[in-house]
Amino acid sequence: MLRSIATVSLGGTLLEKLQAIAAAGFDGVEIFENDLLYFDGSPAEVRTICADLGLRVLLFQPFRDFEAAPRGRMQKNFDRAENKFDVMEQLGADLMLVCSNTAPDTIADDAVAAEDLRALGERAARRGFRIGYEALAWGRQVNKFSHAWRIVQAANHPAVGLVVDTFHTFAIEDDSARSRDWQASPALVFGYFCVAFATHHLQHIEPHPKNTEHYHDQCLDKSQPSPQVLRGVFEFHTGKTKYLVASSGDSVATSCNPCRILTRNA
Repeated sequence: MLRSIATVSLGGTLLEKLQAIAAAGFDGVEIFENDLLYFDGSPAEVRTICADLGLRVLLFQPFRDFEAAPRGRMQKNFDRAENKFDVMEQLGADLMLVCSNTAPDTIADDAVAAEDLRALGERAARRGFRIGYEALAWGRQVNKFSHAWRIVQAANHPAVGLVVDTFHTFAIEDDSARSRDWQASPALVFGYFCVAFATHHLQHIEPHPKNTEHYHDQCLDKSQPSPQVLRGVFEFHTGKTKYLVASSGDSVATSCNPCRILTRNA
């Protein structure tokens, strides 16, 4: 089992983030696109830096506002996806995170969304990639992971899977997280993001989807990351230490900003 943390979860430059992540003992890293935009170098150079630090690039994100868009926009969306695949090729990543569409004109039709994801999965597979579909708490039509899971099932493509993010689950009190009515095939669940919150009161987390929207984008210019804090987060996820944990068992109190931990098979 590989454990990775997202660069968007940390402050500092991309190089500082990668060095801290490696020092904390993570196996890999999830590269946030904005970090690449601010990096004075190519994605291929980032891949080399990660390799030198002993890190694998496990995921590239985010790909926004893709599925169930007005039909006249889809060709442009597919062109955007191919550009993302070019970046992934340089990074050495094989998995791209696709966020549920937030655009006001998103089509309210699961069959259309599934068709679009299937077509995207076909393009990804031709290049040796996979896509993971994630329900954003502020998604226009899809904001719960059980809904995203139904669309992934309908897409029915081996390169299309589900990503479960507890940040978005907690933000809207997604009751499906507590339900045993849905069962996901391990082959189609590409990763679980467990979110660490900077709070000492995790038994109940108030839903504030508007307040959380695009919060991650605001963390890029904060002070450089603390390897000690990251090591604590890592050790929680490897079972080496104990923290105050929410009733769901998915979140941990630390002194860092909300961060994303990706757990996936090799």
